[in-house]
Amino acid sequence: MRDLPDIIRSEDLETLISEFYKKAMSDSIIGFFFTEIAKLDLAEHIPKIVSFWEMQLFGRRHFKGNAYLTHKLLNEKARLTTHHFQRWTYLFHQVVDKFFYGPNADLIKRNSKLIAKKMTVALESEHPSNGYRPQSGLHIVN
Repeated sequence: MRDLPDIIRSEDLETLISEFYKKAMSDSIIGFFFTEIAKLDLAEHIPKIVSFWEMQLFGRRHFKGNAYLTHKLLNEKARLTTHHFQRWTYLFHQVVDKFFYGPNADLIKRNSKLIAKKMTVALESEHPSNGYRPQSGLHIVN
């Protein structure tokens, strides 16, 4: 692992985020959020998420968006649970560990856990408007 590079440039984040979405969009537990509910346009979405992580890791303040509001609106369509955020974190960490090693790789994993926890707490009182539930269940595979 130590021969892997750390996350030091925007291009590293682009790799990480692109690889994460390949994995997440096909995931049986959370993939439907991206493909069926949000219907993500990755060409538009990836630069936004890269910008968000540049702010988190490098202190760059050009992120334009409201992560909570985005997830609140998503939660109104299909309930986001602790299990969904745990799965997101698990997949995200898998991708980080596959491509990167170092202080920033550790920092992005710590921040992702904190963000997932804060998002879970903030959304726990929200209820989906249409009752959509995934068919695959909510178990976490470690």
